[in-house]
Amino acid sequence: MFVYLPSGEVTPSSSHPVCRRNASRTSSAPSYLRGRDRYASAAGPTATFRTARRASAGLATIGPTRGSARVYVNGVLVKTVSLHATTTASRRLVFRITWSAAASRTIVIRVVGTAGHPRVDLARVGTWD
Repeated sequence: MFVYLPSGEVTPSSSHPVCRRNASRTSSAPSYLRGRDRYASAAGPTATFRTARRASAGLATIGPTRGSARVYVNGVLVKTVSLHATTTASRRLVFRITWSAAASRTIVIRVVGTAGHPRVDLARVGTWD
């Protein structure tokens, strides 16, 4: 299932903005959004996005080798998402956050480094009103 985000901006403008810090790599597969994903396989790497919109969502790959990531908004943990599943599937909607009003927010996604299946691939984060 391919998930299209509502017609809002995708931030930041880089086509693969994930895991900006620490050890991240690029993986290629036809099933990935635009054929590539950024991923990390150890605890710590983060991706940071800024938005002034009312909603945000993330697309990721799920599967048996995938772990968990924590999603923070303005420094506060809002959810931990597990990407672990029995079969691999790309471009899955793994988190969605909405707010009642538009305001400046910083969203940080941090790789947990789950024992036995630490990998986190994040294809895209989208924002919209």
